[in-house]
Amino acid sequence: MTKRFLLSCIFLLTAACGARAQQVSDPNYNPAVSRPAYAPDAGPRVAIDGAHYNFHTVDGRYEPFARLLRRDGYRVSGFAQPFSEASLKAVDVLVIANALAARNAEDWSLPTPSAFAPDEIAAVRAWVEKGGSLFLIADHMPFAGAAGDLAGAFGVEYSNGYARPGGREPAMADLFEVGAGLEESAVTRGRSDGERVTKVATFTGSAFRPPKDAIPVLVFGAKSVSLETKKAPGITPDAPQVPIEGWCQGAVMQVGKGRVAVFGEAAMFSAQLAGPQRMPIGMNSPDAPQNYRLLLNLMHWLTGATGEDLGRQVRETEIAFAKTMAARDHAAFASYLSDEAVFFGQQRVLRGKAAVAAGWKQFFEGAAAPFSWEPERVEVLESGTLALSSGPVRDPEGRGIGTFTSIWRREADGRWKIVFDKGCPPCDCPPKP
Repeated sequence: MTKRFLLSCIFLLTAACGARAQQVSDPNYNPAVSRPAYAPDAGPRVAIDGAHYNFHTVDGRYEPFARLLRRDGYRVSGFAQPFSEASLKAVDVLVIANALAARNAEDWSLPTPSAFAPDEIAAVRAWVEKGGSLFLIADHMPFAGAAGDLAGAFGVEYSNGYARPGGREPAMADLFEVGAGLEESAVTRGRSDGERVTKVATFTGSAFRPPKDAIPVLVFGAKSVSLETKKAPGITPDAPQVPIEGWCQGAVMQVGKGRVAVFGEAAMFSAQLAGPQRMPIGMNSPDAPQNYRLLLNLMHWLTGATGEDLGRQVRETEIAFAKTMAARDHAAFASYLSDEAVFFGQQRVLRGKAAVAAGWKQFFEGAAAPFSWEPERVEVLESGTLALSSGPVRDPEGRGIGTFTSIWRREADGRWKIVFDKGCPPCDCPPKP
């Protein structure tokens, strides 16, 4: 890295941080959410941390973040409690953005101790393993340092500095594009081609080294460095330059039954007006027209609402539905029925949950199940609202006696209920050539 380039970095980062210090939320930023993932105020519960001297909070710099998620159906609130098993019970997605220890609340210089107590870190890790979703965001120094211990619990190593992409002139926004640092994954593909993300802008931040089983989203290229300054904003002249080629500014991972998204830049998910010129920084920036889409895709991934997730959910739901027959559990069978369910029988059509449950009760009498079924093919509408499941029906000896076709509907709370079902004799079709 040349001295001129380093001086340019120092100037731009100091200017950017100076502007950030005067940030206010953009009240007019409201991008279109054409296909909300959930019905209004019926989606997963999202808690945005505000208990750890956070620079971004639900009613502050992340108000546009919260506003966007609410329009997608999420139930968003602030979180002002220490993390514990009890406090996290009412949370589906925990968002932590730029937390700090008390020591750094007003003094952004080394040391940067953990923003979280050891018992809080243990509680978050256990909560994720049991099915919770964590969205951890830690910007440049001192935020990366403050998040280090919590990130480390998930195998993530932050560099406590300012990350600079290599091979580019310093700029206010760093662009990650397909083929240039933006990696394809479920969070870039979205639920349809219209939700695909091809370019993302970040606004200075940190870099981290993810564990091997993580899925990279934003990756630094050759000659990228992290300038590990001793004090922020800006960069001290003697800041070590740590090579970060191959490190990430965004990644996701499965941890036990839960999911974790880790990012090294917070402004990219905000929408702010900065400085006297009210310069747009974040999702409202002209450089970042797809950032809001990435945020929604990330939330869909964290809450199991991607197209891939929905197909798996329908398959698992159909399998669980079939197990109620094997278990001789009529009450469990009825729990999968929509109130409007329509089942086609050989002699008549059963309409409504009560009628279907009553009509099928005969199949639950006796110790042995008279038939079984399993999904062979599952297709989900692009809207994520309806799905088709079909497959073979077998007698107690395992011989094929028919096929079934079921239509499932995704309810406001995200659960799938069966609305149509029809069985047919086994296909006597010639094999395909």
